[in-house]
Amino acid sequence: MKDKIIDFLEYSTGRTISYSMASTWYKCPYSYYLRYVKKIKKPKPLHFVRGDVVHQALAYIKREGVRDMKKLDNPIEKAWEKATDVPEGVKDGEDLNMEVELARTKNLIAGWLKQKRASPISPNHVEMNLLKDLYNPRDRRQFDGMKLRGIIDEQRTPNGITEIKTANREWNAGREKFEWQADVYCLLLGQDIEVVYDFLIDTNVPKYILSKPIKKTFKQDGYRAFKMLSEFVQATELEFFCPSRGFMCGSLCEYSEECLKWPQE
Repeated sequence: MKDKIIDFLEYSTGRTISYSMASTWYKCPYSYYLRYVKKIKKPKPLHFVRGDVVHQALAYIKREGVRDMKKLDNPIEKAWEKATDVPEGVKDGEDLNMEVELARTKNLIAGWLKQKRASPISPNHVEMNLLKDLYNPRDRRQFDGMKLRGIIDEQRTPNGITEIKTANREWNAGREKFEWQADVYCLLLGQDIEVVYDFLIDTNVPKYILSKPIKKTFKQDGYRAFKMLSEFVQATELEFFCPSRGFMCGSLCEYSEECLKWPQE
């Protein structure tokens, strides 16, 4: 991989990173290299596409204040069209029955509305796209001129965040306490925060779980995120892109075919 350094420098000209980039690298450095450096786009597994559509629909509900499912038919259909009308499409081998998927999505969202999840909120506080300097919370020093980008699903109050999660199986109780994405939100907002996870479990009979508020502190949890992000940057600049060869390999990894060819590239 002689062109790694050149590729990375070309990609990171803007010196901008995100939680998604870092979490991809931590799961598998080689997967990160193929996706973000080589920019090889692969079809998404169907359950990932479902999650994207649900996020778009819920954001629309919150922005527009819609509560009537009849008014959501068109936005949901457009969300599915947008999610599937891309060059990479949906992962081969997975059947996509649009009629079934539309009905499934509408059923999931209708149940969510009945749970009275859709509280009124300012459109400016839904899917907040933030770009901030990456700096150490403990000494306020910027890290290597880096910028940190992130999207917050919903900011209910100045320090109250709602993170929406979709899954096709039961979410393990307490797992949200170990998610470090919320730690990144401390860095993006520059303050202590309180996070509530809103889970939509897309099973035959949908389940809806609202977690208890979880407090995240800027100087402790924000510092943990800073350390993970800064170590990620340093490792990529040192060209650490070998495969992890873990449980995500095989059918769970979109780059399994390329991984089998490593390191012949």
